[in-house]
Amino acid sequence: MAYKSGLCLSTGSWSSTSPTCVKEVQTPKTCKENVDSRGLTWSETISGNTKDKRCPSGFTGSISRTCCAGGEWNLPQYNCVRESIVKVNETVSTLSNIATGDEVHTVLQGILKVTIVNETTDNNSTLTDGELSVLSLSLETVAGVLTTSSGIINKNITDAFLEIASNLVDESNQESWKSLSQSENKDELARVLKAVDSLAEILSNSIEVGPENNGTLIVKKNIAIDVKKFSNKDVLFPDPEKTVSDKDDANADWFKQARSSLRLEAAALKNKSVQYATAAVMYRDLSKILPNKRNNTNNNEEDTDDVINAPILSLTISPPLSDKLNPPLQLNFTHDMTNFSNPLCSYWAFPNGNIGQGLWSSEGCIVKTTNTNYTICLCDHLTNFAVLMSPSLKICLCVFKFFNLFYPLMFMTYNFVA
Repeated sequence: MAYKSGLCLSTGSWSSTSPTCVKEVQTPKTCKENVDSRGLTWSETISGNTKDKRCPSGFTGSISRTCCAGGEWNLPQYNCVRESIVKVNETVSTLSNIATGDEVHTVLQGILKVTIVNETTDNNSTLTDGELSVLSLSLETVAGVLTTSSGIINKNITDAFLEIASNLVDESNQESWKSLSQSENKDELARVLKAVDSLAEILSNSIEVGPENNGTLIVKKNIAIDVKKFSNKDVLFPDPEKTVSDKDDANADWFKQARSSLRLEAAALKNKSVQYATAAVMYRDLSKILPNKRNNTNNNEEDTDDVINAPILSLTISPPLSDKLNPPLQLNFTHDMTNFSNPLCSYWAFPNGNIGQGLWSSEGCIVKTTNTNYTICLCDHLTNFAVLMSPSLKICLCVFKFFNLFYPLMFMTYNFVA
């Protein structure tokens, strides 16, 4: 609101016309015309509005995009699912809790085929948001079947399952995962992580009881998993005594070069006579896929500028350990980027077991030591771990160091001139 001013004279009248209030007309902000990464044009739109479009031929669903209050476009929501993926999902829904290994393997082969970009899409386009949501749920469903159908897990099932998970978290699907994080289905990626965790537990329980078993190491393009059975021995991952199989060698360069690792001392297992089975997992890079939502100091959720600055590491043990780990699990994270600071040892938590409420938490974890190149974390429990780091503090530190360096020189120059 604005008003016209005037003076009240001694005569009791105004020097001009009486003040009046005039309402300021604010021009609404708009999102300018934009062409998204899939080549779809979005015309200029007033902020706060959402536009809807039809999916291309061969897809079911719709596309929407919102113009935010600040006059910037959200990522488009491609809730489009091609017919081949709809059919695969229908096949998954037919699996029963007493499915055979052949039935599960056949279903997994169907899912695998549609997650390979060159075989499933037109013009080499990536999987849409809607397709990632459907396929993540399908993988979770298969993991549930494997959990209840005792004894059907085998190498073919394991290989296909991990190949699917690796394809889903591939960097080619990065923008679709980001779009999902802005939608109501923002925690669909957590389904993939939980499904892999379930597979890891199933594999560890399936190792035959008997002499110490060196287990199996499987490496895919974006995921590596190591399963073994042992007693009274430290858990190391990657295990320096294990080599990648010839079959996995084409995907294994990233794993061979990975310098991040975890270690759990035998003393933490308490019972030296029990034979334990472990499954350790490394995710190559989820920094641009997983959301950065975490608990703040008041136990409230908040979005931050922090990023995942190393591979994600996970460890499960069977039989499970009920007490807090003592000594704790040690995780050595080698930073992907060295221009970040303020490390936070974190894990992806699901409050009350709710898949839709995943967030980063640091409870039970501390930073043991850190420098520009790496961070060592200590955690008293097992799950999926990462180191979150901030780009902002690094800038502040640089400014602070600059000021400390030049302030004395400025003071000396002032005294000299004086």
